[in-house]
Amino acid sequence: MNKTVVVVTLLILVSVGINAQDFKGTNRKEKQVLKLINSLPEVIKENQTRKKLHLSVFLKAYIQNIPNKTDDCYYVTISEEKGERLFTYDWYKVNSHTYAVSYYDVINNKAISLKEWRMHKKHQPIKSYHHLAK
Repeated sequence: MNKTVVVVTLLILVSVGINAQDFKGTNRKEKQVLKLINSLPEVIKENQTRKKLHLSVFLKAYIQNIPNKTDDCYYVTISEEKGERLFTYDWYKVNSHTYAVSYYDVINNKAISLKEWRMHKKHQPIKSYHHLAK
């Protein structure tokens, strides 16, 4: 009886099409998308700062959603992994055809240009790294 329940549960999960978080990419397009996001100046600068501070946790891009019939974009987060948890800082939307990157405002369900987002970020306070120390 227990085996039947497990098999049925697994079949349901597979049929629903769960999108697992992926930071490696399963195909050429996904790898290109991850490379684009990981090479954003903000991500590179943050990881360089963390390296200088001898921190062991670095930011990585994770694909959260892949293109589908109604939306041809990848949704990618910049996150840090701590144990079994991901702490997400920023969301990006990447067009699967042109690879155009925009910042994705999750709260307002709105994509804005990276230029506009960077202008907004300039006016935000600087981060503290005390919580990241070993």
